[in-house]
Amino acid sequence: MFGYATDETPEFVPRGVALVHRLARGLEEFDRRKAQTADAGPGEAPPEPSAEPGSGGPMTSAEKAAIRGQLKADQNALKPQIEAAGGTILAQFQSALNGIKVEIAAAKLRHIGPLPDVKAILPVGIDVLDNATSVPYIGAPQVWNVGPAPNLRGEGIKVAVIDTGIDTVHPDLKENVAGGWNTVNNSSNFKDDNGHGTHVAGTIAALDDDKGVIGVAPQASLYGVKVLDAGGSGTFDDVIAGMQWAVDNKMQVANMSLGASRGNDSLKAAVEKMAQAGVVLVAAAGNSGRSVSFPAAYPGAIAVAASDDKDRVASFSSRGPEVDLIAPGVTVSSTYMGGGYQKLSGTSMATPHVAGLSALAIGAKGISGEAAVRAALNAAAVPFKDVPVEQQGAGLVDAAKLVQ
Repeated sequence: MFGYATDETPEFVPRGVALVHRLARGLEEFDRRKAQTADAGPGEAPPEPSAEPGSGGPMTSAEKAAIRGQLKADQNALKPQIEAAGGTILAQFQSALNGIKVEIAAAKLRHIGPLPDVKAILPVGIDVLDNATSVPYIGAPQVWNVGPAPNLRGEGIKVAVIDTGIDTVHPDLKENVAGGWNTVNNSSNFKDDNGHGTHVAGTIAALDDDKGVIGVAPQASLYGVKVLDAGGSGTFDDVIAGMQWAVDNKMQVANMSLGASRGNDSLKAAVEKMAQAGVVLVAAAGNSGRSVSFPAAYPGAIAVAASDDKDRVASFSSRGPEVDLIAPGVTVSSTYMGGGYQKLSGTSMATPHVAGLSALAIGAKGISGEAAVRAALNAAAVPFKDVPVEQQGAGLVDAAKLVQ
């Protein structure tokens, strides 16, 4: 099964010091079993069914509910101590992580760490990297109005957002949405019913209208290819059909902020077909913190890891020799379904920065195809200091260098 590559922790946090408590007990089994049905970031392709209950096959709904119930009980056991330390529980999670989001004064942190089963404390909602910061961070606005290149805003470059669809009437997107397709139900209705695809689309090509947010390539043409359902998951067949649609409709760039922990021959062939057809495939490396997901792991894809605004690799970002580039992916604000805006984290959020940069490169340099665009992006990338290449690839692309 495929899923989008977004950190599922909600990002709207009240003012103050908010913490996520990641608990040790029960987490390892949940992660081990969950990793066989839904990746810890992107979704996974399910393994072959096992004849033995609990032997490592896909979890049943009852098994998931039982594990989550135990994790919630463990969390609730900490509630009195957290409240005694002056903390307020804002939310509890038993899926993307086993943890509790807590608002508490910084001076009280020493009372939280020693509590039973607390594995780690992670500050959230403090270093905010929104779209108004992340797009300038890669230097995009500095090149939009600089000559002599004729197209520095991605005008007319066809970018497919292979995802959950796009909110076609969002005020920051509607002028740039040029078409699309729905492979989930084989129709022309690619309206987003999840929000993820709309968020991705905004980072690529939200309008430069002095409202809301702005995309890296604010005049690119967006095509919503809906391959994931309202829950953010999908099948290999639907995803591959979306990739084929991008080839058949002569897309120049395709953004795939989704993935599976395992590939197959059909998915690999689809990636190769896109490269042969001249489609630049930019894909999320994944959020497992481990190996790169598919299709990003295939040679024909440009795999993108996630960074924060301190030039650090995000802890959730997948890593390995397949990583090609890194881009902002922590608490990125962008468009969301229903005409609104949302802050999300994940390699899903990093990937559209590179897709937008690919559109800028095609427009400004007159190049096309995976090999030429990859070479241009790599040449314009600046590596983070003291960060292994397996975590950042060639580094963060500088838009000014890219369009020179």
